[in-house]
Amino acid sequence: MDSSKIYSYWDHTFAWTPLHQTREQLRSKRLTYDRLGDECIKQLNAIGRHLVTQDRVNDPDRKLPDPDVYIMLKEHARDDPKLGELWAQVNTVPDWVDWQQIKRGQEVFFRYGLPILNVVSPANKNSRGSPSVVTALARCGGFNNIYVVRKRLLETLQFILQISESVDAMKPGGVGNISSIRVRLLHAYLRTLICTRERYDTGRYGVPINDLDSAATISSFSSIIIWLGLPRQGIWLRKQEIDDYLALWRLVAYYLGVPDEPFASQQTARALMESLLVSELDPTNTGRFLARNILNGLENRAPAHASMGFMEAMVRQLNGKQLSDGLHIPQPKLYYRVLIYGYCFFVMALAYGTRWFPKLDQRFIAYRRRYYYTMITDREKGLGGESFFDFVYKPSYAGPLYKAVTVKEEETIPKTSRRGIEALARLGLVAAFITAVTLLSGAIYVFLRKLSATWKHSALGGLQQQAGCGKIAPEFLVCSPGSPTEPGGRADLNVFELADNHPFYIPSSAAPDHPDPPIPRQSTSSRPLTSAPGGPSPFFLQRPTANYNYGTAGSLGNPYSSSARRRRRTSTPDTPEHTLEGTGGFVEDRTASEARSRTSSSIQSRVPSEGPEPYPKRRRLANMRPDGISSTNGSSHTLNGSNASPSQKTAFAHSLNGQTSFTASNGDVRTNGSQKASVGPPSYYGHDREEVTRILIQALFDLGYDGAATLLSKESGYQLESPAVATFRNAVLEGRWTEAEHILVQSFYPDRGGWRSNTGDQASNREKLVLVEDAQKNEMLFYLRQQKFLELLEARDLAAALIVLRHELTPLNYDIGRLHALSSLLMCPPEHLHDQAGWDGPISSSRERLLSELSRSISPSVMIPDNRLAILLDHVKQTQINQCLYHNSASPPSLYSDHMCDRKDFPLRTGIELNQHSDEVWWCQFSNDGTKLVTASKDQTVIIYETSTFSVIQKLLGHEDGVAQCAWSPDDSKIITCSQDKTARVWSVETGRCLLTINHHRHPVTAAAWAPDGESFVTAALDVSSQLCHWGMRGQTLYMWPEGFRVQDCAITPDGRRLIAADLDQKVHVYNLATRDEEYCLALKSKPTSVAVSRDSRHMLINSADGQIQLVDINTTDVVRRFSGQKQGHFVIRSVFGGAAENFIVSGSEDSRVYIFHKEAGTLVEALEGHVRGCVNSMSWNPRDPGMFASAGDDCLVRIGQAQGSIDKWIHSHQRSAFNIKLQLVLRF
Repeated sequence: MDSSKIYSYWDHTFAWTPLHQTREQLRSKRLTYDRLGDECIKQLNAIGRHLVTQDRVNDPDRKLPDPDVYIMLKEHARDDPKLGELWAQVNTVPDWVDWQQIKRGQEVFFRYGLPILNVVSPANKNSRGSPSVVTALARCGGFNNIYVVRKRLLETLQFILQISESVDAMKPGGVGNISSIRVRLLHAYLRTLICTRERYDTGRYGVPINDLDSAATISSFSSIIIWLGLPRQGIWLRKQEIDDYLALWRLVAYYLGVPDEPFASQQTARALMESLLVSELDPTNTGRFLARNILNGLENRAPAHASMGFMEAMVRQLNGKQLSDGLHIPQPKLYYRVLIYGYCFFVMALAYGTRWFPKLDQRFIAYRRRYYYTMITDREKGLGGESFFDFVYKPSYAGPLYKAVTVKEEETIPKTSRRGIEALARLGLVAAFITAVTLLSGAIYVFLRKLSATWKHSALGGLQQQAGCGKIAPEFLVCSPGSPTEPGGRADLNVFELADNHPFYIPSSAAPDHPDPPIPRQSTSSRPLTSAPGGPSPFFLQRPTANYNYGTAGSLGNPYSSSARRRRRTSTPDTPEHTLEGTGGFVEDRTASEARSRTSSSIQSRVPSEGPEPYPKRRRLANMRPDGISSTNGSSHTLNGSNASPSQKTAFAHSLNGQTSFTASNGDVRTNGSQKASVGPPSYYGHDREEVTRILIQALFDLGYDGAATLLSKESGYQLESPAVATFRNAVLEGRWTEAEHILVQSFYPDRGGWRSNTGDQASNREKLVLVEDAQKNEMLFYLRQQKFLELLEARDLAAALIVLRHELTPLNYDIGRLHALSSLLMCPPEHLHDQAGWDGPISSSRERLLSELSRSISPSVMIPDNRLAILLDHVKQTQINQCLYHNSASPPSLYSDHMCDRKDFPLRTGIELNQHSDEVWWCQFSNDGTKLVTASKDQTVIIYETSTFSVIQKLLGHEDGVAQCAWSPDDSKIITCSQDKTARVWSVETGRCLLTINHHRHPVTAAAWAPDGESFVTAALDVSSQLCHWGMRGQTLYMWPEGFRVQDCAITPDGRRLIAADLDQKVHVYNLATRDEEYCLALKSKPTSVAVSRDSRHMLINSADGQIQLVDINTTDVVRRFSGQKQGHFVIRSVFGGAAENFIVSGSEDSRVYIFHKEAGTLVEALEGHVRGCVNSMSWNPRDPGMFASAGDDCLVRIGQAQGSIDKWIHSHQRSAFNIKLQLVLRF
């Protein structure tokens, strides 16, 4: 899968698809809202004021209740067009509504009621992570204290119960419909209130309770429950349940005036949820305060009666570590963490246990309908005596506009220590323990049964050796037809079969690419003991079908079955050639009597004292032979009567390149890798003649000279590939998966299950590959079957794809993460398959890549790696480049002559001095396209130059202290500046305007790095509490790494996989940028001052205060090379990679010099003078012009290093420009 499209936010990893929405796409929805609701609430408020005023005039002494806006809407809908429009809308059922589906969606809530309530109530902090939602709640008094928070939370739960009560409840006039209308009007009023009476930053948060906020709320009650909350409790909804539950909340969204299209399908709902995770989730102090109030309001109180430690553990389990850390939810004790696992086991067992039994499921649903509503609303039996919520917005025109009954005395909601949710968790732990013990006992029992069966089988084998044919009861033994007898009248028991064992066969693939003919199955006990002449042969002597299949787990997991052992006993070293076929133990295509006579003669002529000849080990076969030794490459000519498929014969004929085989004097058949007659010495200038010739044949084919390649093969007697390799290659490229698997599996068992024929080796070798020593069977099979699965998906044969997934891929037990990703593709639309699978097609090219991947496990002596000659020539060129001390060209060297660059073409001289700064220059860096240069200074300024004339483009002012570092965005449109004034700023390069200021850090900001997509960046600071922060382009915090150290420099690898941070404690930390986890920590001997990453993301360059530069392999953490010579001890010096192919390491120094090292040789190339005094702090090599680099020093100068030829050209061009200007002035005057 393409890692650039995989995102991980808030402990949720997903693939980005076209259905997902970027921040820009979501930002527009912040300014849209329910305008009809706002217009109606204004009308209803005017009507309400008129009614209250009229009532007071008519009866001033009587206190009348405030009018209900829903009643007013209903009564005045005919009098006002806007009210009428709203009334018609909420009483019109959309066409897409299926009431049976709505009913099933309501049942989903009650079926999984307890785990869903866990997500909705105390554990759901996702909405508390959205700044706009939290700010809106704060402005309307949504969490003044823990009791107000508790009331609001219980109101929400009551609303969910009302919309889930029944189907009639959601129809116009039902309680759920009415509650939805009241909530819609309440939201409209609060939106008006916040905008008119509060200072609200609409530029940052958008309109209060806008369409995006409302969609996020619906998503938190539906999508987050489906794909985050329930799976983290071990519960996965079925597809139908997901559709039904989304349909219920889509109808709620319609009644609330929220755009409902995102909830029309699973794909769009999930994409919206994940887009919100990326763009909207950003915990703030207000959100943390609200989250803490929720926990305090529910601590040891009804309905859960849970302790604080248990609820904190629940929050961290259901919301993930990152969001919980962002909300400052502390890590609970180990006891509560274990208790949560028991609770999750309890709800998971309860959920799965009830849904498997429909009648029991309906009983539970009916019970929970009654219990939940009583728990929330009943005045006597409710939550500790708390009262029922009318949940009605009644505007009061004599006091506060929103009257909420709040609890002021803590004694009203006393804390209790009843048995509640924690008792269920303990019960779950006990059940989990009992289940584990039961499974372990069952496994031991099965193991002992198998051990006993093995012992009985061994004992029966001993009994067989003591008996003759007819002396053992027929129910135990069956004598094979035509079996001979040994001297003394005793039968040869090596050809006996156990009567309770079926004959060996290989089952058909679960979803074959070419269906195999059925193989007849017949019990050995029912076979006749004799066979008529010319009649059908017994099953174990029948010829197999053309297409063998090794695609099922059974065929792979039992290569040494009882029948294989039986066949091994019947074979002898003197068996005539091709009597038995090694893979299946079958005889070649000849009559039964002929087969029996051959078998009989072979058995009679065997020598009892000799065992089977050992087969060569695969390790020896995989090794390359030494010079001068010829090899057959594991192949041989096809013999007459061999059982090869037509495609195999065709492939073999092609591998001969049109030649016929020839026979040596000793009668051996020689083909692949053998030579007809030696036309020269066995070596070619010290190289193996066969290797050189075969590589040349491959190169000629690659160049398109097929005729020349065929002629060379014919004249030399060497083949490019063995028949097995040619057959395997064609099978993979043509999609004959059964045949490819047959060859592959057979290659892993060179002794064919322990049996070997003396003369059948050459025939079987043609269907075998010579594998490398560490080749993994399951890995290679997984790649083959994965390709088969993806092609079936692309053809929309979902049934066959599912069979392959279940019965061919899953039994391999290889790469479980990838297996889960493949299973998710079954739900993927065809147009998104290639993107989500990381499979860019078309089929032909993807099969070629598959073959290339598989070839890594095949010995190169039989399957030459692709483009081998080109690779060798690349090595030759690279070696010459590495040996060339001044190589600095992007063009490759020629093959015609040895390569050597001239020193005068190397940038050794200062061509230009830039003196725009008034103090020490601490940083310089060319843009990614090489057209601009940025410099930063202690004088608080940042200057951007264009590199053709080095004129100033922008001068960025705004920092209040020195600027230590800058970072270009990937598209060079923006730049980040890091200053000692504790801020980082993002600037527009084109306009010079400051787009964003990060003032979160409490200490100087030392470095910044952009993510490859340009949508986020990381800042580093000398701040122990927030030393590394990941920011979005709106200034929202995406992640803060755990505190504990101060960061001097940081970098993100160009592939976006890793974040590297150098701290002041002599360590370098490497993090996985997707998961945010630390991969490793590299300890150093001295304090690091800078870190730089190569363009290929393979190496990092670390400057240390002890004057040493280390080149470290990022993947292995090995120190590849060390460079020394520059002076460093007290100041920050930043070394970088340089040169056209990053062949050099360039570094400043405290002795005012610039040091250039050769990266591969490790030698010092040049130490350049130039700066007048002080330290050379920063270096940068132009990525587009390898003949230019820049250095920044304490002498307030930025020097541009260039080759002498470039300097002369630059001077000449400027002189011509000056002459043209003077000439124009003379002509003008």
